[in-house]
Amino acid sequence: MDDDSDVPYCDNCIDQHRGGIQSYYYKPAPIFYGEGPCYLGVELEIDDGERDSVAKKLTGIGSWEAEHIYAKHDIKHDGSLNGGLHLHVNRNSFGKTEEAQEAAIARILFFVENHRNELLRFSRRTKRQLEKWAARYGRKDSPKKVPDSAKTSCAERYVCVNLTNDCTIEFRIFRGTLKYNPLIATLELVEEFCSVAISCSDREMSELTWREFVSYLSPQRNPELIQYLKERRLYVNEPLSATEGYQLQIID
Repeated sequence: MDDDSDVPYCDNCIDQHRGGIQSYYYKPAPIFYGEGPCYLGVELEIDDGERDSVAKKLTGIGSWEAEHIYAKHDIKHDGSLNGGLHLHVNRNSFGKTEEAQEAAIARILFFVENHRNELLRFSRRTKRQLEKWAARYGRKDSPKKVPDSAKTSCAERYVCVNLTNDCTIEFRIFRGTLKYNPLIATLELVEEFCSVAISCSDREMSELTWREFVSYLSPQRNPELIQYLKERRLYVNEPLSATEGYQLQIID
């Protein structure tokens, strides 16, 4: 819309007049790549000031003819910015029925709660940051009991795994980064979370240790994840104590 009239811009020239940063309520139309059924959506928060010049540069990079990148006009304002890397996974990838989906998601919540200390080290966040932006639901002795805590949580979407979206679940644990290895490693980790949750029974998930989880990773399938786990001393390790995990405050 022209500032001096009520005449809207046409589709051919609106890009010339659009600002670099969209409003908080802007939602881009998703583009899906691959055959599925699991799709990962990346929501990357950058807290280095809001400048149209920077936003336009980033959208220009994302608009190159790269097969799996599109960022044109998908940068927007966020008043709650905290430098996070949020990953969305489509709910229907967890099963054909709602019952199957809920069961798999419950196993994901259980795994995240059961391995909180390892994920704290992986995330590069502090305990205080997680408590503020990715609160926990509470550790339970079986996957089936975790959803009850999720339903009664007062943290709304500011939890480790946000379940308030209709079509996706959102992992909010990880700190934002522009570095290739931790970014891709995080995507690979979440993909493995989902794969394990779908294939395991509740009992198998209850008994799954971190050591066993990482031992299933493949250098061909998870090269960046394995490299990053080694750098964080998480590839094959004894379980972290709460004290050890919470004292780590590693900055990029």
